[in-house]
Amino acid sequence: MLMMLRFVPVLAGLGARVSVQAPDTLHGLIRRMNGVRRVFNDRQPVPFYDWHCPFLSLPHVLHRVPGHAGVAVPYLHADAERVRAWAPVLPSRPTLRVGLVWGGASRPDVPAAHAMDRRRSIPLRSLAPLTGVPGISLVSLQMGTYARQMMDMPAGMRLHDPMETVRDMDDTAALIAGLDVVVSVDTSVAHLAGALGCPVILLDRFDNCWRWLSGRTDSPWYPTLRIIRQIRTGQWDDVVRRLCSMLAKRDLPPSRLQPAS
Repeated sequence: MLMMLRFVPVLAGLGARVSVQAPDTLHGLIRRMNGVRRVFNDRQPVPFYDWHCPFLSLPHVLHRVPGHAGVAVPYLHADAERVRAWAPVLPSRPTLRVGLVWGGASRPDVPAAHAMDRRRSIPLRSLAPLTGVPGISLVSLQMGTYARQMMDMPAGMRLHDPMETVRDMDDTAALIAGLDVVVSVDTSVAHLAGALGCPVILLDRFDNCWRWLSGRTDSPWYPTLRIIRQIRTGQWDDVVRRLCSMLAKRDLPPSRLQPAS
Protein backbone atom coordinates (compact mmCIF):
# COMPACT_ATOMS: atom_id res chain seq x y z
CA MET A 1 0.00 0.00 0.00
CA LEU A 2 2.84 2.42 0.78
CA MET A 3 4.24 1.71 -2.66
CA MET A 4 0.93 2.20 -4.48
CA LEU A 5 -0.16 5.38 -2.71
CA ARG A 6 1.81 7.26 -5.40
CA PHE A 7 -1.20 6.77 -7.68
CA VAL A 8 -3.74 8.48 -5.42
CA PRO A 9 -2.78 12.03 -6.52
CA VAL A 10 -3.01 10.86 -10.15
CA LEU A 11 -6.64 9.84 -9.57
CA ALA A 12 -7.34 13.15 -7.87
CA GLY A 13 -5.80 14.98 -10.82
CA LEU A 14 -8.26 13.21 -13.11
CA GLY A 15 -11.12 14.65 -11.05
CA ALA A 16 -11.77 11.72 -8.73
CA ARG A 17 -12.90 12.26 -5.16
CA VAL A 18 -10.76 9.62 -3.53
CA SER A 19 -11.62 7.60 -0.43
CA VAL A 20 -8.95 5.19 0.82
CA GLN A 21 -9.48 2.06 2.88
CA ALA A 22 -6.29 1.43 4.85
CA PRO A 23 -4.99 0.10 8.17
CA ASP A 24 -5.27 2.59 11.04
CA THR A 25 -1.48 2.89 11.28
CA LEU A 26 -1.38 4.66 7.88
CA HIS A 27 -4.28 7.08 8.32
CA GLY A 28 -2.26 10.12 9.39
CA LEU A 29 0.14 9.81 6.47
CA ILE A 30 -2.65 9.31 3.93
CA ARG A 31 -4.75 12.23 5.19
CA ARG A 32 -1.92 14.62 4.35
CA MET A 33 -1.82 13.48 0.72
CA ASN A 34 -3.21 15.74 -1.97
CA GLY A 35 -6.61 14.66 -3.24
CA VAL A 36 -7.66 12.33 -0.42
CA ARG A 37 -11.24 12.98 0.63
CA ARG A 38 -11.64 10.31 3.30
CA VAL A 39 -9.64 7.55 4.97
CA PHE A 40 -11.37 4.63 6.69
CA ASN A 41 -10.54 1.16 7.98
CA ASP A 42 -12.05 -2.25 7.27
CA ARG A 43 -14.27 -2.04 10.37
CA GLN A 44 -16.11 1.01 9.09
CA PRO A 45 -18.86 1.04 6.47
CA VAL A 46 -17.68 1.62 2.93
CA PRO A 47 -18.86 5.04 1.67
CA PHE A 48 -20.83 5.31 -1.55
CA TYR A 49 -18.60 5.02 -4.60
CA ASP A 50 -18.85 4.97 -8.39
CA TRP A 51 -15.65 2.99 -8.96
CA HIS A 52 -13.52 0.69 -6.82
CA CYS A 53 -9.98 -0.51 -7.47
CA PRO A 54 -7.55 -2.65 -5.44
CA PHE A 55 -4.26 -0.85 -4.85
CA LEU A 56 -2.12 -3.28 -6.82
CA SER A 57 -4.35 -2.84 -9.88
CA LEU A 58 -3.88 0.93 -10.09
CA PRO A 59 -0.80 0.80 -12.38
CA HIS A 60 -2.78 -1.36 -14.80
CA VAL A 61 -5.93 0.76 -14.97
CA LEU A 62 -3.93 4.02 -15.23
CA HIS A 63 -1.35 2.84 -17.77
CA ARG A 64 -2.80 4.96 -20.60
CA VAL A 65 -3.28 8.23 -18.71
CA PRO A 66 -0.79 11.04 -18.07
CA GLY A 67 1.12 10.39 -14.87
CA HIS A 68 0.61 6.64 -15.18
CA ALA A 69 3.88 6.03 -13.28
CA GLY A 70 2.54 7.89 -10.24
CA VAL A 71 3.71 11.13 -8.69
CA ALA A 72 7.35 11.73 -7.91
CA VAL A 73 9.05 10.99 -4.60
CA PRO A 74 8.41 12.27 -2.00
CA TYR A 75 4.67 11.63 -2.06
CA LEU A 76 4.40 11.04 1.69
CA HIS A 77 5.43 13.59 4.29
CA ALA A 78 6.12 13.47 8.00
CA ASP A 79 4.09 15.62 10.37
CA ALA A 80 6.14 18.63 11.55
CA GLU A 81 4.90 18.49 15.14
CA ARG A 82 5.77 14.83 15.44
CA VAL A 83 9.21 15.42 13.90
CA ARG A 84 9.91 18.02 16.61
CA ALA A 85 8.52 15.78 19.33
CA TRP A 86 10.72 12.82 18.36
CA ALA A 87 13.92 14.82 17.72
CA PRO A 88 15.17 14.71 21.36
CA VAL A 89 15.21 10.90 21.44
CA LEU A 90 17.61 10.64 18.48
CA PRO A 91 21.40 10.41 18.94
CA SER A 92 23.30 13.69 18.98
CA ARG A 93 25.25 14.99 16.01
CA PRO A 94 27.72 14.90 14.33
CA THR A 95 27.42 11.12 14.03
CA LEU A 96 25.62 9.63 11.03
CA ARG A 97 22.16 8.59 12.20
CA VAL A 98 21.35 5.17 10.76
CA GLY A 99 17.88 3.65 11.15
CA LEU A 100 17.92 -0.14 11.27
CA VAL A 101 15.30 -2.80 10.47
CA TRP A 102 16.51 -6.40 10.37
CA GLY A 103 13.25 -8.38 10.34
CA GLY A 104 9.82 -8.38 8.71
CA ALA A 105 6.46 -9.68 9.90
CA SER A 106 6.90 -13.39 10.67
CA ARG A 107 3.23 -14.48 10.15
CA PRO A 108 3.70 -18.06 11.44
CA ASP A 109 0.02 -18.78 10.68
CA VAL A 110 0.71 -18.36 6.92
CA PRO A 111 3.33 -21.00 5.99
CA ALA A 112 4.41 -19.47 2.66
CA ALA A 113 4.74 -15.97 4.11
CA HIS A 114 6.55 -17.32 7.16
CA ALA A 115 9.06 -19.17 4.98
CA MET A 116 9.67 -16.05 2.89
CA ASP A 117 10.17 -13.96 6.01
CA ARG A 118 12.85 -16.33 7.24
CA ARG A 119 14.72 -15.75 3.97
CA ARG A 120 14.39 -11.95 3.95
CA SER A 121 15.16 -11.28 7.64
CA ILE A 122 18.66 -11.02 9.12
CA PRO A 123 19.58 -12.13 12.64
CA LEU A 124 20.70 -9.07 14.58
CA ARG A 125 23.91 -10.87 15.50
CA SER A 126 24.82 -10.97 11.79
CA LEU A 127 24.96 -7.17 11.84
CA ALA A 128 27.72 -7.16 14.47
CA PRO A 129 30.30 -5.69 11.99
CA LEU A 130 28.36 -2.40 12.12
CA THR A 131 29.95 -1.81 15.52
CA GLY A 132 33.27 -1.27 13.74
CA VAL A 133 32.04 1.50 11.42
CA PRO A 134 33.31 4.84 12.78
CA GLY A 135 31.06 7.84 13.31
CA ILE A 136 27.64 6.20 13.09
CA SER A 137 24.77 5.90 15.57
CA LEU A 138 22.27 3.07 15.16
CA VAL A 139 18.58 3.70 15.77
CA SER A 140 16.17 0.77 15.87
CA LEU A 141 13.05 1.07 13.73
CA GLN A 142 12.27 -2.60 14.40
CA MET A 143 8.86 -3.75 15.56
CA GLY A 144 7.42 -7.19 16.29
CA THR A 145 9.06 -10.42 17.32
CA TYR A 146 12.47 -9.56 15.83
CA ALA A 147 12.82 -6.67 18.28
CA ARG A 148 13.34 -9.27 21.04
CA GLN A 149 16.79 -9.96 19.60
CA MET A 150 17.92 -6.71 21.22
CA MET A 151 17.88 -8.59 24.52
CA ASP A 152 20.97 -10.43 23.27
CA MET A 153 22.78 -7.84 21.17
CA PRO A 154 26.22 -8.36 19.64
CA ALA A 155 29.10 -7.32 21.87
CA GLY A 156 29.81 -3.61 21.61
CA MET A 157 26.63 -2.75 19.70
CA ARG A 158 24.72 0.24 20.98
CA LEU A 159 21.23 0.53 19.53
CA HIS A 160 18.99 3.47 20.39
CA ASP A 161 15.47 2.11 20.67
CA PRO A 162 12.51 4.54 20.61
CA MET A 163 10.00 2.00 19.26
CA GLU A 164 8.23 1.08 22.50
CA THR A 165 6.36 4.38 22.40
CA VAL A 166 5.74 4.50 18.63
CA ARG A 167 1.99 4.46 17.98
CA ASP A 168 1.74 4.24 14.19
CA MET A 169 3.53 4.74 10.89
CA ASP A 170 3.17 8.49 11.32
CA ASP A 171 5.48 8.30 14.34
CA THR A 172 7.88 6.10 12.38
CA ALA A 173 7.88 8.64 9.55
CA ALA A 174 8.73 11.40 12.03
CA LEU A 175 11.67 9.38 13.33
CA ILE A 176 12.87 8.70 9.78
CA ALA A 177 12.75 12.43 9.03
CA GLY A 178 15.46 12.91 11.65
CA LEU A 179 17.77 10.21 10.27
CA ASP A 180 20.48 10.34 7.62
CA VAL A 181 19.82 6.90 6.14
CA VAL A 182 17.58 3.90 6.73
CA VAL A 183 18.99 0.38 6.42
CA SER A 184 16.23 -2.19 6.07
CA VAL A 185 15.38 -5.66 4.88
CA ASP A 186 12.50 -6.00 2.41
CA THR A 187 9.62 -4.84 4.59
CA SER A 188 7.30 -1.86 5.01
CA VAL A 189 9.84 0.57 6.50
CA ALA A 190 11.92 0.40 3.30
CA HIS A 191 8.86 1.54 1.34
CA LEU A 192 7.99 4.22 3.89
CA ALA A 193 11.48 5.69 3.87
CA GLY A 194 11.59 5.57 0.06
CA ALA A 195 8.22 7.29 -0.24
CA LEU A 196 9.41 10.02 2.15
CA GLY A 197 12.54 10.59 0.05
CA CYS A 198 14.95 9.42 2.75
CA PRO A 199 18.13 7.62 1.64
CA VAL A 200 17.50 3.87 1.98
CA ILE A 201 19.84 0.90 1.75
CA LEU A 202 17.82 -2.26 1.11
CA LEU A 203 19.40 -5.51 2.25
CA ASP A 204 17.74 -7.95 -0.11
CA ARG A 205 17.54 -11.71 -0.30
CA PHE A 206 18.82 -13.67 -3.32
CA ASP A 207 15.34 -14.71 -4.51
CA ASN A 208 14.07 -11.17 -4.32
CA CYS A 209 10.53 -9.82 -4.65
CA TRP A 210 9.41 -8.66 -8.12
CA ARG A 211 9.33 -5.07 -6.88
CA TRP A 212 13.11 -4.87 -6.82
CA LEU A 213 13.64 -6.34 -10.32
CA SER A 214 16.92 -8.15 -11.01
CA GLY A 215 20.47 -7.29 -11.95
CA ARG A 216 20.40 -3.72 -10.62
CA THR A 217 21.21 -1.83 -7.45
CA ASP A 218 18.73 1.01 -7.89
CA SER A 219 14.93 1.16 -7.97
CA PRO A 220 12.58 2.86 -10.45
CA TRP A 221 10.10 3.22 -7.60
CA TYR A 222 12.36 5.03 -5.14
CA PRO A 223 15.23 7.17 -6.48
CA THR A 224 16.78 7.42 -3.00
CA LEU A 225 17.01 3.63 -2.54
CA ARG A 226 20.09 1.49 -3.11
CA ILE A 227 20.01 -2.32 -3.11
CA ILE A 228 22.62 -4.68 -1.66
CA ARG A 229 21.53 -8.17 -2.67
CA GLN A 230 22.70 -11.58 -1.57
CA ILE A 231 25.09 -13.32 -3.95
CA ARG A 232 24.12 -16.72 -2.56
CA THR A 233 20.88 -17.81 -0.93
CA GLY A 234 20.91 -17.38 2.84
CA GLN A 235 24.37 -15.78 2.96
CA TRP A 236 24.37 -12.34 4.59
CA ASP A 237 28.09 -11.93 5.39
CA ASP A 238 28.95 -10.33 2.04
CA VAL A 239 25.86 -8.10 2.20
CA VAL A 240 26.89 -6.80 5.62
CA ARG A 241 30.48 -6.21 4.46
CA ARG A 242 29.26 -4.10 1.55
CA LEU A 243 26.89 -2.23 3.85
CA CYS A 244 29.71 -1.39 6.25
CA SER A 245 31.86 -0.15 3.38
CA MET A 246 29.06 2.12 2.10
CA LEU A 247 28.45 3.58 5.55
CA ALA A 248 32.14 4.07 6.27
CA LYS A 249 32.61 5.92 2.95
CA ARG A 250 29.29 7.78 3.39
CA ASP A 251 28.41 6.41 -0.05
CA LEU A 252 24.69 7.11 0.29
CA PRO A 253 21.91 7.97 -2.15
CA PRO A 254 20.99 11.68 -2.20
CA SER A 255 18.14 12.68 0.07
CA ARG A 256 14.84 14.08 -1.19
CA LEU A 257 13.37 14.56 2.25
CA GLN A 258 11.34 17.75 2.43
CA PRO A 259 10.87 19.81 5.60
CA ALA A 260 7.83 18.52 7.47
CA SER A 261 4.82 20.82 7.28
